[in-house]
Amino acid sequence: MEDAPKKRGRQAAKAKETKTAETAKLESEAEPVAVESTKGKGKRKAVSETPLAKTKKEAASKKAKVDEPLPEEINEEVDTAAEATTVAPVTKKSRSKKDSAEKAAVVPKETKAPRKKAAPKAEKADPVDHDQQKNGSPVKEDQPTASKRNRGKPSYKDEDSDELENIPKPTKGRGKVKADAKGEDDNASEKKPATKRAAKTKEATDEALAPPKPTARGRKNALTAEATVDGKLLRCLIKVFQFLNMAVNFTQRKRSKDKTNDQEEESAEVKVASKGKKAKVAAPAKMNKCATDFESLNFDPEVQDKEWNFKISSWNVAGLRAWVTKGGLEFLQHERPDILCVQETKCTEDQLPEEARQIPGYHPYWLCPKGGDAGVAIYSKKMPFHVSYGLGDEEQDQDGRLLTAEYEKFYLVCVYVPNSGRKLVTLPKRMRWDEKFQKYLVELNSKKPVILCGDMNVAHEEIDLANPKTNRRNAGFTQEERDGMTKMLSLGFVDTFRRLYPDRERAYTFWTYMSNARAKDIGWRLDYFILSERLVSKVVDNVIRSKVYGSDHCPVTLFLNI
Repeated sequence: MEDAPKKRGRQAAKAKETKTAETAKLESEAEPVAVESTKGKGKRKAVSETPLAKTKKEAASKKAKVDEPLPEEINEEVDTAAEATTVAPVTKKSRSKKDSAEKAAVVPKETKAPRKKAAPKAEKADPVDHDQQKNGSPVKEDQPTASKRNRGKPSYKDEDSDELENIPKPTKGRGKVKADAKGEDDNASEKKPATKRAAKTKEATDEALAPPKPTARGRKNALTAEATVDGKLLRCLIKVFQFLNMAVNFTQRKRSKDKTNDQEEESAEVKVASKGKKAKVAAPAKMNKCATDFESLNFDPEVQDKEWNFKISSWNVAGLRAWVTKGGLEFLQHERPDILCVQETKCTEDQLPEEARQIPGYHPYWLCPKGGDAGVAIYSKKMPFHVSYGLGDEEQDQDGRLLTAEYEKFYLVCVYVPNSGRKLVTLPKRMRWDEKFQKYLVELNSKKPVILCGDMNVAHEEIDLANPKTNRRNAGFTQEERDGMTKMLSLGFVDTFRRLYPDRERAYTFWTYMSNARAKDIGWRLDYFILSERLVSKVVDNVIRSKVYGSDHCPVTLFLNI
């Protein structure tokens, strides 16, 4: 009984020596494992049978020859090592579910734990015991491994295809995979994937993580939005310009309508209520038209069957400086009178415009008071014998209302008779004027015939104004003023216009600025040519130039044949 164990021990040592010698022989004859990698596909092509498998077969044959079998632990380790190093061939396409199921059935459960590491590093996971080397077990260090260039890289050949299929896919709109949610390294996604499916998964992940690229439709929408904003601003500006243009056109049409609608509306003169009531004054209206179309006017006398050789014009300009700017000098060029008498210059001598100081072809004579309230002037082509200034009365002459020029055959008197004023405040002064002025005219008329022209500030008869009934107590149509005119005419003087046209209505020379009276032709006849009776036979015509603008009065022209 004691000799038997020794026999076994010698047999075991012999078997060990035999197996070690065989193993060394196999290692010398064995060739390294040929591993082919398909570039870009992440797959390897392994040799179908490894030297370790051959070693297993030879060890099994030796086992049969040995009298006593090897310990069961060594056999199990040999089987496990063989199964771990045996690699099944990989097909080009992804494995089917059937192959995956068979693979799962062959691989022992104990070997699933170390699968996270690559097969070539199996010796680190299962270190070899020196006792096993003594007992003749195959040494794992002698097993051929993969090439160096693939060392350290994970191999998906030995893992289940189900794990590859379960790789998380990026979800739409989230831009991250599940690995990022677990806190894995962000740089892991940048590594080159080992399989085609992993590459597709990486591309999908990169697309999900990448910022959205602006599409043509997006750019178009942005440009459309900008164009919409610019278009709204442009439309607002266009509407503003249209509104302004409409306002201008409306004003122009209204002015044109007011100018053409003559004799259509009621009187706009100051209205006075009945006894014991206050006067109602109309609001001031727009100024009358100032520009004159001289080319459309006929400056010849209305009486065509008589010849004339002398022309005198009279005009209340309502301010000489304004008159110059409104085409007053142009009137001289078209009318071309021999003498022009001007009233209400409203300026002192030093304020006279340069254009009015020296008019070509005329000799100027001015009476410009210091206050500049009235003022008169005479422009004569023929130089008079003598010119006198004023009436000879200190009270009346301080306003500068009278100029007298002596010619060979007559006296020319240019006058601006005082107005009785609003509410007739200056009517007494006006009555004193009439008395002294009539005496002055009688004295001149006793020497030579007199031609009196100018603004007499009175409408003699009801036919000489538009609304006689409502103006009986207004300045210019009071009974006192009208009686003064009647008295003057009885002293040997004649109103030439009424002598020629006794029944002509609406023959006005003045229109108030209020209520656009001139466009409505609501006026007064205040400007006269009054001659001595012995000169009336020399009169050819007396014309009112109602179409000449530039003042609230219009010029009046007397044609003579002297």
